[in-house]
Amino acid sequence: MKKQSFKIDYIVSILLILFLSTSLFSCGNDEPKSSIPATQNVYVGSHFNIGDDGNWVSSNKFVATVEDGFVKGVHVGECVISNGKQICIITVIPTSHFIEEPTIEWGISKDQIISKYGDDYTSSREIIGYLTNYPETTPLVMFGFINNWLSASAILVSTKYTDQMVDFLIERYQPIKMDGYDSYFVNGYTPESTTLAIKVSLLNDDYWNVIYVPYSSSRLSSEYIDHEDLFGLIHQINGL
Repeated sequence: MKKQSFKIDYIVSILLILFLSTSLFSCGNDEPKSSIPATQNVYVGSHFNIGDDGNWVSSNKFVATVEDGFVKGVHVGECVISNGKQICIITVIPTSHFIEEPTIEWGISKDQIISKYGDDYTSSREIIGYLTNYPETTPLVMFGFINNWLSASAILVSTKYTDQMVDFLIERYQPIKMDGYDSYFVNGYTPESTTLAIKVSLLNDDYWNVIYVPYSSSRLSSEYIDHEDLFGLIHQINGL
């Protein structure tokens, strides 16, 4: 009787050890299921909770920031946030689509611009201009060249749509300076990370002139596109 009881106890003990070993082994190899998304869209100014289970860092704070597990969209663009173990690609999307921005591929030739925008243009010395499909809001897009290479792009924006223009620009760029009716924007927080500068100036009672140039701190106060050329071009195209 004692021998049979000993055998039963022994078998039960073995089974218990095997059960516990199997359970521990199984638990140790089950990867925890993560709720962190691989990609996430967020509007400018909005935020979402990605979880405060790590030290999250943003690859580009101009686009999005992350603090205490909350990711906030700052400017339109894309960046990566990471906590050392997981990453999430953040796409910050705009609420304003008011302006169709001009080409800013600096250094491409005049022929390349013409190939992209067409032969139906008007020129004034080093500037060529095109009528757009939006005569009420942004009637004209222009391109300035130095030695036949694109060095500046610009659009005219009706002053009737000043608020929409400002909303559009602030979602994408950082305002850095105001000087009378001139405002300046850039696409970075530091000179090292900035590649684009924008000058918005009041051309007349009817239009704002929005000029895009490669960033250079020494050029922020310049006109970029000669206003004599610009007025000549506008007169030719619109008969103003």
